[in-house]
Amino acid sequence: MLVCIMGMPLWTGCKPKVFPASDSIAIFLDTTITHRLSDHELTVILENDSDFEHFYRKIRENTSAIDAVERVKLNKTKYSEAYDFYKLAFDSTYWKKDDEKWSKEWDTLYSAAYEALEIKNKANINVSFQGSHYGSDENYIKYNILSEIDCEAYLYIFFHPSMLDRGYNVEDWFTIKAGCYEWKHHRSFADCMWFVTNSNNYGGGDLRYSVQQIIYKGKTYDVAAVEGTPSKPDYLVMKRNNSLCNLNPQLYQLVFQSRHGE
Repeated sequence: MLVCIMGMPLWTGCKPKVFPASDSIAIFLDTTITHRLSDHELTVILENDSDFEHFYRKIRENTSAIDAVERVKLNKTKYSEAYDFYKLAFDSTYWKKDDEKWSKEWDTLYSAAYEALEIKNKANINVSFQGSHYGSDENYIKYNILSEIDCEAYLYIFFHPSMLDRGYNVEDWFTIKAGCYEWKHHRSFADCMWFVTNSNNYGGGDLRYSVQQIIYKGKTYDVAAVEGTPSKPDYLVMKRNNSLCNLNPQLYQLVFQSRHGE
């Protein structure tokens, strides 16, 4: 009579059952997310699915310090359920119809604003002093405007000594040529002397500016009103996230958000 003793390799009549990797993974994932997977279980899963790493790190981050009440609430949630939910966010087939609807929605809401933002980026207007070269002992403050396109731009510029929040401003239309050119903001002799003297005393001259509007090829773009306009891909991701959160708020918080609000 043969006797099979586990852990005794010299007996050959009894071998542990070996599961295919896919079956093993299914078994490993059929457990509560409050259970930390072993090194062996993780190795088998990651060798077959590298996407699992980010998901597992997020699960561990959000369950490592939960209290007893939260743990009880999550005990019924299995890795398989949570991972299916995680992968849903990247399933282009699942989102195809919604993406088409949201894409048209973005066109209605943001296409004009985004076109203005693209023009602003295309112009890439920059206003600055050239090193320590600023001011004048006459009746103007010298500065540079750089643009990558010929255009007209409505600019707000505030000139001030670096450590002071007092100075002079200009708000007007500028006809700008592509390249970097020197401009002069005319002031009284007393104003210019105040600016130069205080700039020298307080770390140099400085300025703040904003681009309000741009006229390019005969069309006016209200660029000041489009800051924060989402790109179409970002908008689709935002809509997907909102849908996932509505679908299952608990799982969404668990696999996509941080317990610290990051």
